[in-house]
Amino acid sequence: MACDDGTMKIWTGIKEGAKYSLSVTGPAGGEFTAFAKFFEDSNAGAPDIWQDICPGPHVEALHAEHVHVVQIHVLIVSATPIDVKVEAKVEGKADFCQIVTGAHGATALITHVLGMA
Repeated sequence: MACDDGTMKIWTGIKEGAKYSLSVTGPAGGEFTAFAKFFEDSNAGAPDIWQDICPGPHVEALHAEHVHVVQIHVLIVSATPIDVKVEAKVEGKADFCQIVTGAHGATALITHVLGMA
């Protein structure tokens, strides 16, 4: 699978109880940082913050009749250019892959929308 899915992915028709997993990997040694915000349309409060996505995977069971939104934030702090890989799966199927490339100060915001059946 090519690893160039961009910064937005929309899934539809996901069955109740399906598992979404998210991993962010790159060089060891604090060369980058990443976290995700998880929003549920029925949750009017603050989003859940996932800090365990590096290297992950963070696995989340999805509830029916909701739209879930995941915002993945990547910040590269390396003085030299590096690659950071963001991967997501729904029900164990590799559905998303994106490489974030850059050096100190490079950022990326990737959004996943998970529409339930």
